[in-house]
Amino acid sequence: MSEVSIVNARANVMVYDEQQKKWLPSGNSQGMAKVQVYHHTVNSTYRVVGRKINDHAVVINCALQKGLRYHVATERFHQWRDQRQVYGLNFASSAEAEEFGNIVRDCLAKLAGGASPVDNGAAVRAREEEDRQKAEEEQKAAAEEERKRAEEEQQRLAEEERRREEEERKRKEEEARVAAERAQEEERQRQMAPPLPSTAPPAPRIPQAPTPPPAPPAPKAPPAPPAPPAPPAPKAPPAPPAPGAPPAPPAPGGPPPPKPAGGAGDLAAQLAGATLKRSQTGKPAPKPAISLQDEMRMKLERRKAKMDEGGGSGGNSVISTAASTPTPSVGQQVLL
Repeated sequence: MSEVSIVNARANVMVYDEQQKKWLPSGNSQGMAKVQVYHHTVNSTYRVVGRKINDHAVVINCALQKGLRYHVATERFHQWRDQRQVYGLNFASSAEAEEFGNIVRDCLAKLAGGASPVDNGAAVRAREEEDRQKAEEEQKAAAEEERKRAEEEQQRLAEEERRREEEERKRKEEEARVAAERAQEEERQRQMAPPLPSTAPPAPRIPQAPTPPPAPPAPKAPPAPPAPPAPPAPKAPPAPPAPGAPPAPPAPGGPPPPKPAGGAGDLAAQLAGATLKRSQTGKPAPKPAISLQDEMRMKLERRKAKMDEGGGSGGNSVISTAASTPTPSVGQQVLL
């Protein structure tokens, strides 16, 4: 095999985008790659080849030509330019970066036909300083471009926000105007509409339930039984004896005379005492309490006296009247 690997290192392979002014990962994805420098022993040529560690995809295949400028930007970041691209290697460690950089500079010195990098250290350092300054300028330019881009993006967003706010304000004003016009139109139509009737239309008549048939008449109560016949009239009592002379009146302020006991004489004595008491006081004496039998007896005596005065014809009428007069029940009071 005519090509041999003279150095290898782990690094992220980057390319510089002139339009976007920033570094981008080489290939379709980011990740560490194994970067090697191959030497063609027959042709005495060199090239840098890098493959991704995970999928072995080739991310760099660049030939080292005479006059190529290899720049050490930092301890771990090296870069160079060819006719097509600007390449950058971000090494995994400073030791790997230093070893890889020394080998590349030695290869470029051999291609140039000059002294070894070890012998021509001053010239190499001068070129490195120049490359470093150039890289710093490029980084500053990229940073300034990024800042301008950020400001422009911020201004664009602010302008869009103002435009949205203005559109929202106009939309709300338009909605308010449409709502006001609609309200005016509704008010105008309401004023032009004929007035509604003051009374509501009569409610539909609800059909009434049919009248139930009358109830059958109640059976008549049986007639009341006839009243019992009146009891027979009591026999006429014997005629009372003629009343004697009234007793002498008691002294004023003294107790009333004792009541005589029993019969018609008792009743006459009570009446006489009541008359005497009324004549003494000037006020009508209260009627003595008499029993029902005494009452009936006194009526019969008065009627009999009238019969005696009027002749024999009055006897029959007295008897019939007494017979037709009902006997009062016990407990009833008969007034004179």
